[in-house]
Amino acid sequence: MLDDVHSSDDQSAAPRATPDPDARSVPAEREVPIGPPALTLSEAVHAWLDGEATEASVRREQSQGDVEFWKRLDGDLARRRAQHPRAGFAARVMAAIRAVDDER
Repeated sequence: MLDDVHSSDDQSAAPRATPDPDARSVPAEREVPIGPPALTLSEAVHAWLDGEATEASVRREQSQGDVEFWKRLDGDLARRRAQHPRAGFAARVMAAIRAVDDER
């Protein structure tokens, strides 16, 4: 489809091309599927996460990326569980919550 880049009221300018009726039009809205994601973990990874299979047996399959992801996640969560807030932090949070409730 051709458009006149230099638009003006001058009739001598090149006419705009009419849209081709056979051309595919782009939809105004895009449909998004609702439901579970298409990608799922393999049965071997599920078995490993449930403690029913060894890590070595899962790594032999094509699930090595999934194993690495879950091991990193487990390590990150273990580090977070080991962290403790400073003394009095929980009391300050609860006091702030009570103050907000009292204002209502």
